[in-house]
Amino acid sequence: MWSFPVTAPAVIHRGCRRQRSARPRPRFPPRRNSLAPRASWCGIRSPHYIRFTVVDRPGIVAEITGALAKERINIRAIMQKPGYPQHALPFVVTVEPCKPSAMQRALAAFRTMDCLIEDPLELQMLE
Repeated sequence: MWSFPVTAPAVIHRGCRRQRSARPRPRFPPRRNSLAPRASWCGIRSPHYIRFTVVDRPGIVAEITGALAKERINIRAIMQKPGYPQHALPFVVTVEPCKPSAMQRALAAFRTMDCLIEDPLELQMLE
């Protein structure tokens, strides 16, 4: 028998498999076209890292924190590195563990902001 090290993705996979097996199976399994990690499919609460690239103007942080507050997502930290041009300013927001559905709704709200240069990059952090 093979012995593999226990890693965080393996533990999450086992937990997801158990959670899926407890539910009744649909006749046809749903299509999985999403590139979202399996932890999101199970509804596991986890912290997130979100990187924004914006055109600098007053009120950007207020819009972001407002969208997070509407979904009841707490902020851990906001970081902006100095030295970048104001027309392509990157900064990062890390948030407390939250439901993936709440994070997806907040990301939809972020995408409506007129100051974004590109879509926000959102990554789950495994703790």
